[in-house]
Amino acid sequence: MMHDVGVWGSADELIPVIDPRWFFPFSQESIQGIGYARWFLSNGKQGIVPPEEMMKCMELYQQIERIPDPTEQVRLFQQIIELNRQHLWVIGTIGRVPSLFVVKDTFRNVPEVAVSGWIFRTPGSTAPECYAIDQLTIENDEGD
Repeated sequence: MMHDVGVWGSADELIPVIDPRWFFPFSQESIQGIGYARWFLSNGKQGIVPPEEMMKCMELYQQIERIPDPTEQVRLFQQIIELNRQHLWVIGTIGRVPSLFVVKDTFRNVPEVAVSGWIFRTPGSTAPECYAIDQLTIENDEGD
């Protein structure tokens, strides 16, 4: 599949070390450079060989995956961000766009503020197993 422009909304860029799709094509979910992503995923057996600079991002990410130290992971990812700044593979226009959720008045234990995004498994990250329904409020409302 070929395309010149792709548009997607997300908050996943908040933790790019977990999901770097906005910084280089690393998976089938990457919007840009699908052939490069295929090459990366197949260890060079399929897809299109990426340019040297993008290959450097892939190598840096492979290092990040093997390093347990979060400070070192951030340092390496800053190099990926710098390569993106130099080559402008993806244009990020707006980030951290709020998501609105409607919650019924009788629901309890629902957080007022939460992070929304695929890698956070929203709404799973808000602990829906702890939500509760206030029966007393329901019964009082029915009596009115």
